[in-house]
Amino acid sequence: MKYYSSYLRFIKIMVVMIFPACQPTFKNVSNQEPYLEAIDKKFLLQRDLYIYQMNVNRTLEIGPGTDMSQYSIGVPDEVAEKHIGLRTSYLTIKGIARTGQIITIKKIFYKPDYYFPYAMYYVVLEGHSQFSGQKIDAGEILNSEGNPPKTERWSTPPVFKKDMALPLASDGLWWR
Repeated sequence: MKYYSSYLRFIKIMVVMIFPACQPTFKNVSNQEPYLEAIDKKFLLQRDLYIYQMNVNRTLEIGPGTDMSQYSIGVPDEVAEKHIGLRTSYLTIKGIARTGQIITIKKIFYKPDYYFPYAMYYVVLEGHSQFSGQKIDAGEILNSEGNPPKTERWSTPPVFKKDMALPLASDGLWWR
């Protein structure tokens, strides 16, 4: 299941490239339960992550390097400043989010599908002037099997893989 979200992202990019008029429809569910309770929640990054831009749709995304997916072909394991600017067939590395930085969930979009329901979480990286205020797709660090829409309740810890980002204690136990 590690590659589930990567597979969906690959399909989305292929649809955008081949059938521009048939792009999947995502609806904003940020103000609907159970997603509403995750909006404006803060998470502490547990490891260094790349911030990269997809070459096809130009969206900013955040991910851990070669652990990401098929998009990581040519991306070094080591997350380091020297790799900023590296361009592969799929992406361009734009920056690095460091361990201990805080991300905040700002918007959640949902694509209903019988076989592959999918939620896209957009976060803002705090304390990083280069990406200040920009919404970043956090699909590569999601715990996509343990959160809505796959489950009715949030997992423990919620939203992100526990080795990627953990909720701040100051937000309380909002997911229970």
